[in-house]
Amino acid sequence: TFSPLHVRADSTNLGVLAATEGELDAALVLFQRAAELDPQSPDVHFYLGNVMAMTGDLAGARGEAAILDRLDPARAQALRQAIENPPPAGDEPSGGQQ
Repeated sequence: TFSPLHVRADSTNLGVLAATEGELDAALVLFQRAAELDPQSPDVHFYLGNVMAMTGDLAGARGEAAILDRLDPARAQALRQAIENPPPAGDEPSGGQQ
Protein backbone atom coordinates (compact mmCIF):
# COMPACT_ATOMS: atom_id res chain seq x y z
CA THR A 1 0.00 0.00 0.00
CA PHE A 2 1.31 3.42 -0.88
CA SER A 3 1.25 6.05 1.81
CA PRO A 4 1.63 9.80 1.37
CA LEU A 5 5.26 9.39 2.48
CA HIS A 6 5.90 6.99 -0.41
CA VAL A 7 4.46 9.52 -2.84
CA ARG A 8 6.53 12.26 -1.15
CA ALA A 9 9.70 10.20 -1.57
CA ASP A 10 8.90 9.55 -5.23
CA SER A 11 8.12 13.22 -5.84
CA THR A 12 11.37 14.22 -4.13
CA ASN A 13 13.45 11.76 -6.13
CA LEU A 14 11.82 12.81 -9.39
CA GLY A 15 12.32 16.46 -8.44
CA VAL A 16 16.04 15.89 -7.93
CA LEU A 17 16.23 14.13 -11.31
CA ALA A 18 14.30 16.95 -13.01
CA ALA A 19 16.57 19.59 -11.44
CA THR A 20 19.66 17.66 -12.50
CA GLU A 21 18.32 17.55 -16.05
CA GLY A 22 17.67 21.30 -15.98
CA GLU A 23 13.90 20.85 -15.90
CA LEU A 24 13.42 23.39 -13.13
CA ASP A 25 9.70 24.01 -13.70
CA ALA A 26 9.01 20.28 -13.34
CA ALA A 27 11.28 20.08 -10.29
CA LEU A 28 9.43 22.98 -8.70
CA VAL A 29 6.05 21.29 -9.15
CA LEU A 30 7.37 17.98 -7.80
CA PHE A 31 8.97 19.56 -4.73
CA GLN A 32 5.84 21.62 -4.04
CA ARG A 33 3.77 18.43 -4.16
CA ALA A 34 6.23 16.71 -1.83
CA ALA A 35 6.00 19.64 0.61
CA GLU A 36 2.21 19.36 0.63
CA LEU A 37 2.46 15.66 1.45
CA ASP A 38 5.15 15.99 4.12
CA PRO A 39 5.45 19.57 5.38
CA GLN A 40 7.87 18.51 8.13
CA SER A 41 10.52 17.15 5.73
CA PRO A 42 13.71 19.22 5.83
CA ASP A 43 14.88 17.55 2.60
CA VAL A 44 11.85 18.73 0.68
CA HIS A 45 12.07 22.32 1.92
CA PHE A 46 15.79 22.42 1.21
CA TYR A 47 15.37 21.17 -2.35
CA LEU A 48 12.34 23.39 -2.96
CA GLY A 49 14.23 26.44 -1.71
CA ASN A 50 17.21 25.63 -3.92
CA VAL A 51 15.06 25.32 -7.04
CA MET A 52 13.26 28.52 -6.15
CA ALA A 53 16.64 30.27 -5.90
CA MET A 54 17.75 28.74 -9.22
CA THR A 55 14.61 30.08 -10.92
CA GLY A 56 14.96 33.55 -9.40
CA ASP A 57 12.19 33.25 -6.79
CA LEU A 58 14.35 34.57 -3.98
CA ALA A 59 11.40 35.49 -1.78
CA GLY A 60 10.08 31.92 -2.02
CA ALA A 61 13.54 30.52 -1.32
CA ARG A 62 13.87 32.74 1.76
CA GLY A 63 10.47 31.47 2.91
CA GLU A 64 11.74 27.90 2.66
CA ALA A 65 14.84 28.92 4.66
CA ALA A 66 12.55 30.31 7.35
CA ILE A 67 10.72 26.97 7.53
CA LEU A 68 14.10 25.22 7.75
CA ASP A 69 15.08 27.45 10.69
CA ARG A 70 12.57 25.42 12.67
CA LEU A 71 13.19 22.00 11.10
CA ASP A 72 16.96 21.95 10.52
CA PRO A 73 18.93 25.14 11.27
CA ALA A 74 22.11 23.86 9.59
CA ARG A 75 20.20 23.23 6.38
CA ALA A 76 18.63 26.70 6.68
CA GLN A 77 22.12 28.20 6.68
CA ALA A 78 23.17 26.07 3.69
CA LEU A 79 20.06 27.20 1.81
CA ARG A 80 20.80 30.84 2.56
CA GLN A 81 24.26 30.32 1.07
CA ALA A 82 22.67 28.76 -2.03
CA ILE A 83 20.31 31.74 -2.29
CA GLU A 84 23.32 34.03 -2.40
CA ASN A 85 25.09 31.80 -4.98
CA PRO A 86 22.52 29.55 -6.70
CA PRO A 87 23.88 26.59 -8.64
CA PRO A 88 23.38 26.69 -12.41
CA ALA A 89 20.55 24.73 -13.99
CA GLY A 90 21.57 21.13 -14.52
CA ASP A 91 23.27 20.84 -11.15
CA GLU A 92 21.63 18.77 -8.45
CA PRO A 93 20.40 20.90 -5.56
CA SER A 94 23.09 19.78 -3.13
CA GLY A 95 23.00 19.03 0.54
CA GLY A 96 19.91 16.89 0.74
CA GLN A 97 19.54 13.42 2.10
CA GLN A 98 16.90 11.04 0.86
